[in-house]
Amino acid sequence: MPGPSYFMDDRNERVVLVDAAGRDAGTADKLDAHRTGVLHRAFSIFVFNAAGEVLLQRRAAGKYHSPAFQHSGIRSLEFT
Repeated sequence: MPGPSYFMDDRNERVVLVDAAGRDAGTADKLDAHRTGVLHRAFSIFVFNAAGEVLLQRRAAGKYHSPAFQHSGIRSLEFT
């Protein structure tokens, strides 16, 4: 029996939508939320070294949104 999959499947993920005050406002398909730009709950974790430098990573150039964009090393969404 194969073990658990640790790869995300964008096709069936739903994210939590929020209003401008951060209150829950429903859910949406993850890809639709990114394509339309609606507000949805997300978080970033910033990692600093002893010199105060921040860890950044560059998104892959083939990503469907924000390709080659630099951002904090750890980001995710709240899924339903």
